[in-house]
Amino acid sequence: MMVHNAYNVRAVELLRAGEIGAVNDIVLHMEFLYGGSKEERSSWRCSRPEELGGPLGDVGSHCLYMAEALAGSRIHGLACSYLPPTLSLAVENGAFVQFETASGAQGSVRVAFNQPRGGPRATMSNLGYEVYGSEGVLRGYGTLFQLSGYSDEPVSVRLELDRFRRVAPVRVRRIQNVYQALIQAHADSIRENRPMDGSDGLHNLELVLKCHESARGRGKRVTLKG
Repeated sequence: MMVHNAYNVRAVELLRAGEIGAVNDIVLHMEFLYGGSKEERSSWRCSRPEELGGPLGDVGSHCLYMAEALAGSRIHGLACSYLPPTLSLAVENGAFVQFETASGAQGSVRVAFNQPRGGPRATMSNLGYEVYGSEGVLRGYGTLFQLSGYSDEPVSVRLELDRFRRVAPVRVRRIQNVYQALIQAHADSIRENRPMDGSDGLHNLELVLKCHESARGRGKRVTLKG
């Protein structure tokens, strides 16, 4: 649903327009504390690795499809390593993923369940990305989460354009609920007789599985078919 966040939509528009020049590196991060209590440790996210819980399946999946949206190109190779297990979980504590896209851009994903990050609001504002180009950097704060950007949300979703001497906030024309937009897109596909084949979901699942394959192989680089 994060591709429907108004700030992420605007980020893609700016990148396609060449606002920060040639992009060669993208960093995405969703790191927080989850699994510190007995209730959290017993949830599917922490106790059922066969269901692809853990930070890679839970939030790494969002980072991976957003990486492709920002790059405008699919990931075709990656290498992944698990973080040291500081929490006693049945799943990985976290992971670092290095990827390359078909267009030649590289990037990294950082996901974790064992990072306090100061507290809930500081955590939410840190869930975002940095896109590095030859003429500037595009930074998103709170752009990788369930937030849509409404004024009554716990933290402000922000997008900033850094041109090295000046940082300017990026405005969006219209906020939309990210879940409502996703449901609307599905409803429109039915009404307009444009069946969805699920290929995007299958591709994203393959990326998650490849991350685990690489991590189990001590960070070996793996490629995707096609």
